[in-house]
Amino acid sequence: MENNKKFLIIILFLLIISLVGFIQSQNTGVSYCCEKTTNGAWCQNAEQSQCISSYPNSPTSCESTSYCKLGTCINSQEGTCLENTPKIVCENNHGVWSDKSSDELPQCQLGCCLIGDQAAYVTQTRCERLSSFTGVKINFRKDIQDEFSCIASAASEAKGACVFEKNSERTCKITTKKQCLSYQQNNQAGNSGKGIIKNLFGGKKEQNQTGETTVTFHEGYLCSATSLGTNCGPKGGTTCVKGKDQVYFLDTCGNLANIYDSSKLNDENYWTYIKDPSESCGSNSANTNSKTCGNCNYYLGSTCKAYRKTNAPHPKYGNYICGDLSCKYKGETYKHGEVWCDTNTKEGLSKFLPGSESFRLLCYDGEVTVEPCDPWRASVCVQSEINGLKYASCQSNKWQDCTAQDNEKDCLNNETRDCEWVPGHSILKNEDGTEKDVTNLKGEKVKAACVPKYAPGFNFWENPTTAENNNRNSESAGICSTGTRTCIIKYKYGIFKSKKDIEKDPAKQKKYCTENCQCIPGYIEGEAKNCKKGCKSYSDYIKSLQDTCEALGDCGISTNYIGVQGFNDKYKIDFGKVQ
Repeated sequence: MENNKKFLIIILFLLIISLVGFIQSQNTGVSYCCEKTTNGAWCQNAEQSQCISSYPNSPTSCESTSYCKLGTCINSQEGTCLENTPKIVCENNHGVWSDKSSDELPQCQLGCCLIGDQAAYVTQTRCERLSSFTGVKINFRKDIQDEFSCIASAASEAKGACVFEKNSERTCKITTKKQCLSYQQNNQAGNSGKGIIKNLFGGKKEQNQTGETTVTFHEGYLCSATSLGTNCGPKGGTTCVKGKDQVYFLDTCGNLANIYDSSKLNDENYWTYIKDPSESCGSNSANTNSKTCGNCNYYLGSTCKAYRKTNAPHPKYGNYICGDLSCKYKGETYKHGEVWCDTNTKEGLSKFLPGSESFRLLCYDGEVTVEPCDPWRASVCVQSEINGLKYASCQSNKWQDCTAQDNEKDCLNNETRDCEWVPGHSILKNEDGTEKDVTNLKGEKVKAACVPKYAPGFNFWENPTTAENNNRNSESAGICSTGTRTCIIKYKYGIFKSKKDIEKDPAKQKKYCTENCQCIPGYIEGEAKNCKKGCKSYSDYIKSLQDTCEALGDCGISTNYIGVQGFNDKYKIDFGKVQ
């Protein structure tokens, strides 16, 4: 019996040893959550032998532990928010850990960071950090809430080739980056009837064999670029574009290419890349009526026009040229944008005749536009020149108090009135009706008149049947009357030349006159040997009176603006008795 017991004890002992070995062998395959592994990794599921014993480890998955729980790590300096990050990893990298998702954290909210022509969908702090690298001012837009729209907003106006499939053909349109990306977005959304073909041409969206319409944007490329492999080629003619000055090449799909340059007609590079106008022919010229270059310049006096509508020669290629914007007027050439003055009389602005008016003329796009100034010469056209270009405007005619001025300084005050100072005789009168002396700029007493610089107009031909006409006629009569003169002639007589003899004999009047001899009809300078004052000829005197009368307005002996003689064709002279 004892031997049997010993045998059973030995068998039991062996079974226990086998069981312990089995359990130990099973324990070697258990997965532990190591806060840090022997190879330096954090929060990894591994065998216990790979865990550093000085750090927490448990025979479970890391997602179930408190020390390796995942959350959001916020780097406040860099402006980044990393989700699914263990707390220890976040803190070791100087971050702030939160068990919340990034969507729940205000500092992790995303927006569109625009820096120059670049864009990134990041936090505002990250946007400011990126700006510090470039030194470019940012534009952070919280209203843009998806990455696609953000990227599309950067350099959205950049031009290029938008390539897509249509009717099983690879074709192209020149668009902006924003527009092309919107076609791509519509395509990805799969909205029926809103794909690229509808956007470009209208109608239903086309699809390729995979069920999708491929849309790609190639910034800076023309649709005629061989490398794009589209059905659009070069040499599709030329055209004008609304809002642009230049003549442009067209490709065979009707897309705009570069500026027309006949020397580049067969240049592959010129039909591949979009060129700036400065890279095209004649960039510093108007290229007016050029047969070979369409680089027009509006500010230099040219713009794109159909050559048939001008007198220009046929271009070497296409039907458009840089049309001349200048104007021809009365034998003179005026530049585009120039404004100048003219009147309805051959005398022009130098002399206003009864019925004459002034107006301003504008040269615009090869056409002359006429803009009359106010009637009765209430305003007159005044012209100047700035940097070689004429400029004119209708300005109010401030003539009303010119004749009341008795000194040259006040007369020429152009801020207050429009007058001119005419030496020779005065229109102001003394109590006896003779000419009153006035003061010139030197302070001297002289005979001179302050008259309107621009003679006003009157409707003197109308009957005063209305109060308005009556007032205007009364006004014109009063103004013209200031030209009336009383001239006192002095003679020297004695025993052999009595007053009676001088009064009857015009020859003796001229001979024995001593003052104001110019008032004697027919007097010639030098006839009176003893003349001391007013010794010029009668014709010169009458001419000066007439000039003064005409300066006052539609007064005196004159012809009107169409050359018809007025009814007042002579002066009224009252020759009094010799005293």
